[in-house]
Amino acid sequence: MSDAPVGRPTLYEGKKTCRIAEHLCLLGAKEDQLAKAFNVSPDTIREWKVKHEKFSAIVREAKFKYDNEKVIDACLKSALGYEYVEKKITIGSDGSSEETTLERHQPPNPTSLQFWLSNRNRTLWQNKQEVEHTGPNGDPITFVLGEKVKPDATKV
Repeated sequence: MSDAPVGRPTLYEGKKTCRIAEHLCLLGAKEDQLAKAFNVSPDTIREWKVKHEKFSAIVREAKFKYDNEKVIDACLKSALGYEYVEKKITIGSDGSSEETTLERHQPPNPTSLQFWLSNRNRTLWQNKQEVEHTGPNGDPITFVLGEKVKPDATKV
């Protein structure tokens, strides 16, 4: 018997395949779209991810980077407000249709703005206050237990 591999030769080409997959994932490609681009089945893409650790890592990191940038862009857009075009189609009783285009403004979302600021510049915009309690002249606070304090003794 022959030791030749069974089936068609692999289309995986090492660095070239990794580079193409990375670019596609940075554009938002999912596994089924990678499969179409490489002219293989989605099962083959999953197999490459198991067999080739570098391919798996590159695809995972590129997908994470794409998703992360999308979320950051959406959060910033919501925080600052944005303009968009809305199309409205009205169908009359006679079956005719009329399309109306409206330019709309989505005002800034205060919650998104607060979230953006508190996460992008924590030192200026954090939602946490630190309060330090000290006794007279910055000394530690002292407590005396079991004794009654006279009202005039509380004045410093």
